[in-house]
Amino acid sequence: MRLFVAVKIPEEIREKAAAVAGELPAEAVSRVSAGNMHYTLQFLGDVDAPDANAKIKEIKDALDAVEFQPFDVAVKGIGFFPNENFARVVWLGTEEENEKPLKELADKIKDALGPLGFKPDYPFSAHLTIARVKQKIGAEKLREMMKRYKDTEFGRFNVSSFYLVKSALSPKGAVYEYLKEFRAR
Repeated sequence: MRLFVAVKIPEEIREKAAAVAGELPAEAVSRVSAGNMHYTLQFLGDVDAPDANAKIKEIKDALDAVEFQPFDVAVKGIGFFPNENFARVVWLGTEEENEKPLKELADKIKDALGPLGFKPDYPFSAHLTIARVKQKIGAEKLREMMKRYKDTEFGRFNVSSFYLVKSALSPKGAVYEYLKEFRAR
């Protein structure tokens, strides 16, 4: 089973994000369903060992030790990985001052899970994936979206918890199961 650690996004922000994704050509992208939008703090990958339940318990125990204070995040701006000339992922970002507490939380999670053998594949970048590109989209269209949404704030919310999430792939996309919530303290 595939696991990751994430922060949930409030519904009203997910709906605005889905509307932006709706502007992308349907034939060129796979849009993330609004219900699946989140900030990934760390992707853990496949945990399919014969003792998967024991490994999940170890992960939960490690995450239980993560301490953080609640903080606010503003979802703002749009971006593309790796860039608008060769976009593979379309995402919404966050204000610079809000990325710091998200990164600090991601670092605490990385430190807690490191002894269990989990290491992030990439340095943390606060982003809310709204679409994955299947076919090349004209860079002009993406630059237009960048210009239009560069300074747009899609909403603010308070991060007072994060989740261990199980992801199962299906023909209709990923299906998420929230295994455990970890609250600020």
